[in-house]
Amino acid sequence: MISKRSQITIFIVLGIIIFTIIGLLFYLKTYIKSKQFTEEQQEVTDVFTTQGKYSSYMQSCLDQTAKQSIALVGMQGGVIYDYQVNGTKQFLGPKKYEYGQYVLPFQYTKEANAFDSTKTIFNVSYGIYAPDLSLGIEGHPTVPEYPYGLTKLIEDPTEIDEMYSNSLGNILMTPLPPLCDYYGANTPTQAGAVFSCETYDSKRKADNDNIQEYVEKFIQYTFKQCVALESFQEFANSSIKSGNISVRVTFAPANVAVEATYPIVGQIKGKEAIISLEQFHTTVNVRLKQIHEFAERLIEADTNNIFFNIVHNANELVDCKESGKEAEVTTCLKEGMQITKYRDVCQSLDLCKHYGQYDDILLIQDNLSTINGKPFIFAFAIQNRYPALEYEDDKIVTQGETIEINPKAYDPDEDDHNAFDFMDHRYIYGMWKVDYDEVGGVKTNVGSVIDGFVINDEKDAFYQTKNADVGSHVVQVQACDNEGLCDFQNINIEVLSGST
Repeated sequence: MISKRSQITIFIVLGIIIFTIIGLLFYLKTYIKSKQFTEEQQEVTDVFTTQGKYSSYMQSCLDQTAKQSIALVGMQGGVIYDYQVNGTKQFLGPKKYEYGQYVLPFQYTKEANAFDSTKTIFNVSYGIYAPDLSLGIEGHPTVPEYPYGLTKLIEDPTEIDEMYSNSLGNILMTPLPPLCDYYGANTPTQAGAVFSCETYDSKRKADNDNIQEYVEKFIQYTFKQCVALESFQEFANSSIKSGNISVRVTFAPANVAVEATYPIVGQIKGKEAIISLEQFHTTVNVRLKQIHEFAERLIEADTNNIFFNIVHNANELVDCKESGKEAEVTTCLKEGMQITKYRDVCQSLDLCKHYGQYDDILLIQDNLSTINGKPFIFAFAIQNRYPALEYEDDKIVTQGETIEINPKAYDPDEDDHNAFDFMDHRYIYGMWKVDYDEVGGVKTNVGSVIDGFVINDEKDAFYQTKNADVGSHVVQVQACDNEGLCDFQNINIEVLSGST
């Protein structure tokens, strides 16, 4: 008879044997899975590194999508919209709002465009908004005080008061998106950062309203769509798929550098793991950094200086950074860049119903920055703004003398400007000797004045005074643009008696 001690020994031995068998089975199972994973990993590695077939294909996808993102962000005024890629700028156009409120449709028809321009209508973001004079916001007075009080027009109205900065548009700040993410590749805070940017978004990490992040998100999305790793026949029956792609964009003065990390993942022990981490790099030779700075300077000058012609005077801007030399400044209009303004673009497309019919598109074309052999284009929309009438002094004449009124008005959008860069016509007169006559303070011939001011070519007005004109009178002169936006001034006229 077997003793209890012997029985216990047998159970212990059997337990050891059972646990050993279980351990061996678990090891074999793990080994087989690991071997399968290793073989699968090696297979993928062979495909991407040894054969080089798909690595080349993926590189071409990055090259293509990087160029596409830069071309698109240029044509849309520095933005990519959330209907194109999630997490980018909210699209406030049809069908949410009408054209002309937040975006302007633009069909570019020249061969210089990097897209099929005969079919594509771009939703261009605004770089200049007209000040809403109805709001009565400080620094944006209503007509007739517009644009900065009843005073002579000057190049820099901040000399009158600092509140008149951007007196012709863009209340508080420009709608043109900043170029860089404050925490991105061009961050100003990181030691050894290669290039700083002219403009950054806010210091809130959640703020992604900048061109750098728009481009990164677009490349991240379209790169994965282009590669479509899961559709490869070699991986049809495997667990292989794309991981979370990361993209890092750096703006240099003369190009845009793109670094992309493409993880290829598979399953082991029921969990995903990285099998291969593919690294790609491409460079788009576009001077987006310099062009964006140029656009910022154009907007700044145009919204604060009524005499600045955004096309003709662009070469006068000399406060841009020298390429690679942070401390030096130079002309903003670089060799190879040219500017064109397209007027009233929405009328030709018949897409603007209540807004934007008289809004313009400013196009900066860089012939030294090419995408697929065609010049890079950066465009932004300009909302139509009120013309500004130059202050006219009151008139004092003696009876029998001729009253001359030679008004000058300047349109921020240069509508109807002549060679001297002020409005050539579209001046409207009213009140004394136009709408009514006046004798001894009593208005007569209301609505019909035959012998009154003679107006030449909708601009200069003349009237030779008579004995009955002695006294104080008021003449109104307006300057209006094609949309019917008008600035005006009431000119006091004193006719003195010629008798001694």
